[in-house]
Amino acid sequence: MGSERQKLVAKLMVEKGRSKGISKGKILKEAGYSNAIVTHPERVFKSKGYKEAAEPLINQMKKERQRLLANMRLRDLDKQQYGDVARTFDMLTKNIQLLGGDATENTKLTITWES
Repeated sequence: MGSERQKLVAKLMVEKGRSKGISKGKILKEAGYSNAIVTHPERVFKSKGYKEAAEPLINQMKKERQRLLANMRLRDLDKQQYGDVARTFDMLTKNIQLLGGDATENTKLTITWES
């Protein structure tokens, strides 16, 4: 299992990771890591300990995402409700990707228009 500091980093990533101006380095600094680590955040985020610390949070978010999906299918939602649920679903998906060290956007995807 990850260290207490790695668990704190995972928690902070959920709370602050999607905020503008918050970098992985800033989160590591807030968790008490040294400048040597803060300038190389991959040392923490790619570590086995961090992945173990993040796993319970990721699993919890995956369960919640599945619950949302099931509710979207079962209920007759108006546009406002559907939009709220869809935004929450999107946020959970991106947080799962962020915590897991996966890309939160597809930068390799290009769309071209044919005339």
